Amino acid sequence: MQSWSMRFFKRYGSLVSFSSLFRWWLFAVRQGRGSHAFTRSIQIRLKAPYSQCIRFRPISNDSYTFDEIFVDQVYKQVADRLSASAYVLDAGANIGFATIFLNTWCGPVTRSVCVEPDESNLCLLRYNIGPLLSRDKAAVYGGALWGADGVVQLGTLEQGHVNQRACTALTGKMAVNGGVRAYAVQSILQRENIPFLDLLKMDIEGGEVDVFAGDVSWLDKVRVLAIEFHGDSRKQSGFDAIMDAHGFTVTDADSSHTIMAIRDAV
Repeated sequence: MQSWSMRFFKRYGSLVSFSSLFRWWLFAVRQGRGSHAFTRSIQIRLKAPYSQCIRFRPISNDSYTFDEIFVDQVYKQVADRLSASAYVLDAGANIGFATIFLNTWCGPVTRSVCVEPDESNLCLLRYNIGPLLSRDKAAVYGGALWGADGVVQLGTLEQGHVNQRACTALTGKMAVNGGVRAYAVQSILQRENIPFLDLLKMDIEGGEVDVFAGDVSWLDKVRVLAIEFHGDSRKQSGFDAIMDAHGFTVTDADSSHTIMAIRDAV
C-alpha cells in the first residue's frame, strides 16, 4: 500500500513544479502537527500548460477546488466548446482556478469577467488571474450575481470552509456586516460592453434561484451555461423549463458537479 506522501507526489507531480510540490507537502506535514492557521496561503508554481504561480489555502476547501479544476478537470467538457475568441462570465469565481483553466485550454479568451462576493477570496482571485488582468483580458467584480442590481446579505461560512457561503436577499436596511453588491447578468454585459456570452459559468451557492427568478431575457445572449446546483435549487429555479423556453438543450443531466445547457442553434 502506498504511503500518503507517495500518493501526494503521484497525484500532483505532473501539475506542480518540484520545489512547489515539496513546499506544499511540507506545509501539509506541519499542519498535521497543528503549526499552521486554517486561513494561511502558500504560493506554488503550476507546470505547463498553465505555467504560472498561484496562491491558495492548502488546508481549506481550496484544496478540493484545486482537485476539481486541475486534477479532475470538471470543466474540460466546457472548455472543449469554447475558442480563444470567447467571452466568459465566471459567477462564483472563487479564487480563479476555473478562469485559469478555461483560459489555458481555450487559449486566452477575449474577456473573462469574474464575479465573487467573498472578500477573503478576492485578493487571491486578483493574484491568481493577475496575468489576465495585466493584459486587460479579465475584470473582477466584488459582489454576487443576482436577479437584479442592488445589495444582498453575505451569509455565514459553512462548517469547515474558509470561503464558501451563500447570499440572501435583504428584507430591510442594508446589513451593517456582510452586505455586498449584487449584479444582474444584463447589467454586467452592459458595463463590460459584451455583445454575447459564449459561456456563463455559475457556481453561486444557491443564488441561481434568484438569478433565474429575475428578468432572464439575457439568456438570448448566451451560448453555453455551465451551472452547479445546490440543494433543491434546480427544481426551485425552474431551470429545465426556462432552458427549454429559451432554446437550450440540457446535457449531462446525471452529472454530480456541472450541468450544461447549450443553445440549440449553435
